[in-house]
Formats: sequence, C-alpha cells, structure tokens
Amino acid sequence: MLDCSTLKVNLKRIKSDILTLSEIGQNHEDRGIYRMAFTDADMEGKRWLSDRIEEAGLALSTDGAVNISGTLKGSTDQPRVLVGSHIDTVPCAGALDGTLGVVVGLECLRRMREEKFVPQRTLELIAFSDEEGRFGGMFGSQSVAGKINPERLATMSDLDGVLLGDEMRRHGYDPLAALDAARDPETIANYLELHIEQGPVLDRSQKPIGIVDEI
Repeated sequence: MLDCSTLKVNLKRIKSDILTLSEIGQNHEDRGIYRMAFTDADMEGKRWLSDRIEEAGLALSTDGAVNISGTLKGSTDQPRVLVGSHIDTVPCAGALDGTLGVVVGLECLRRMREEKFVPQRTLELIAFSDEEGRFGGMFGSQSVAGKINPERLATMSDLDGVLLGDEMRRHGYDPLAALDAARDPETIANYLELHIEQGPVLDRSQKPIGIVDEI
C-alpha cells in the first residue's frame, strides 16, 4: 500500500500552472491581473481550471454559485476534506493571492491520482466564486455555508452598480441556483487553504509558515 507521506508535488508543474493562469486577465502595461468575479476573464479562468481538473482524472463539478470542484473519491463515506481557495482577483492583482491555494490543492490531488492513492476520506478541491467581494460579500463560500437568500441575490451589486444576477445570467447561469449550493455541515470534516501572507508578521519574525486554526 502506498504511503501518502512519501508523495512529492511537482514544483515545475505548480509554477507552470500559476504562470499560465496569470496570463488570463493580465494587463501587460501594469502587469496586474484583472480577473474580477464573473467578468469574461474570470469565466475563462474557470474554464481553464475545469480543463486541468478533467485532465487530472478528477471528477469535475460546478454548483449553483459557479464554484468549481475536483473530487478524488475516498474509500469510506466519512465527511470529506475540502481544500482550495479562489481564482478571482481584485483589480491589478498579483499572481498568487487565492490562486496559490487552488493550484497547490489541485497538484496534491493530481499526484495522489497519478500514484493511484485512494484516501480514506473523499478529498475535494474547490475554487470559490467571488471571494474578493466584487459584489459585496464572499458569494461562493457564503452560498456553500447557506448564507445566501433570494432577497440578497436580487440586490448584490458591484461599485459600478452592476448586479451579480445580471452578470451570472450573461454567462448563462441562474442566480437562484446559488441557493442549491448550500452544504450539510455534517458532510464536511475540514477545510484547508494554503495562502500567501498579506502582511509582514511572518517575514519579520523569520517564520516559514503560520497556521490559522480559528476565525
């Protein structure tokens, strides 16, 4: 039986994925990334991720909030472990914010699949929609948590007055389907997210990693 602790990720593949995704929505004058939620660039990024999930042999799914998932089935029906982040960006973003957690999560599941490792719990990579709050919240994860309602869906808008519902419909999605994205908390054991530090604390204290265990 394969010992999962001996598996190593492919760093070249991680770097290639990050650089490739960074080209989607990049402004070549200021080199910032403009992949705000439900823009054409964001949807192109979602398609890119969906293609990588299918290429990896993982089960691809998209929920009503247009969260993208890739699943590696476990050997039991115990509550699953989710890992991921988001690939939407703020205006003029860098290449790693959010994307790192998605790409590294993909690589971990990809390597397990390549080595035919079957985890005890089902592992699910998830890339949440609009975690950067273009429409005033964290739409994807709030939908999964059951914190979205029809009234809020009807009024969520960006700083220019563009409605979330209109943007979703423009891309062929029914905004009310986000209500069906809610998960039963009993089906999820843990959520893991690798993220860059957006501040100087770890750097100044010369710590290689900080682990958040409570919010």
